[in-house]
Amino acid sequence: WTGGVSPFDIAWSGPSSGTTIGVTSPHTITPLAPGLYSITVTDASASTAITSATVLGQPITNMTTSTTYATIQDAVAASNDNDVIKVCAGTYSISSNLNVTKAITLQGANSGVCYSGSRGAESIIEITGTGRLTLLNAGLGVVIDGFKFNVTGTPVNNSVIIAQSGPAYVRNNIFDGNNQHPVAGTTYRSAQFSSGALITPKIYECNQTTGFQTAILCDGSSAGIVIQNNRLASNTTNAIQVGNMPGGIQVLNNIIEANLQVGIVLVGSNSLIQ
Repeated sequence: WTGGVSPFDIAWSGPSSGTTIGVTSPHTITPLAPGLYSITVTDASASTAITSATVLGQPITNMTTSTTYATIQDAVAASNDNDVIKVCAGTYSISSNLNVTKAITLQGANSGVCYSGSRGAESIIEITGTGRLTLLNAGLGVVIDGFKFNVTGTPVNNSVIIAQSGPAYVRNNIFDGNNQHPVAGTTYRSAQFSSGALITPKIYECNQTTGFQTAILCDGSSAGIVIQNNRLASNTTNAIQVGNMPGGIQVLNNIIEANLQVGIVLVGSNSLIQ
């Protein structure tokens, strides 16, 4: 909008309603369910303008069922094994633990495009509060492909993604930790591969991870972990930390640079790195 005296308050009503205080133009309201909305803008002088707008669709689509959703959380909750969920470019928030218990594929706008490739507008997941994704499917596993994770909170157990009880494929993502360090004595990381008996594989490839304490933690009895073709840089302790892993780990063709302590650290026993 144009005119008026900044800042502005916005109120909307329709399939959903809400208010935003003290914003400037332009301003994005998200997420909104499809339908007709009435929108009122009030400026700092208490002058108002009222308009209407129709939201034609929602930004997240289950490609398997052709169903749309306003949030990633809603799409995951309604999904079934083998579903593919496509998330349009835009910004989404995860502020608490999100359990992914089904063998689904989550595709961001840059699915299939390595961090170093020609990427378009990003599907940005803002990790706020204690947000994180916990991958718990013990069947075919979970795929996370083509997102940008922007961290402004402190995730549960200090990991943005934790892969526990099944195969996991974390590909073509950009993780920006923004140097958000939690309480001293903890380790803050983009991904943790742990527990899960010897269920394989767990793949972390073509990601860029910066601004964390440790980029990746591999610990517990996990096996079949492959970390390849990533850029792990400017993290404040290590790029990769390996604990007690009798099954071993493969680290292939990564760029590991400018991490403030060491690139790879072994802190447990029975750890084999190839």
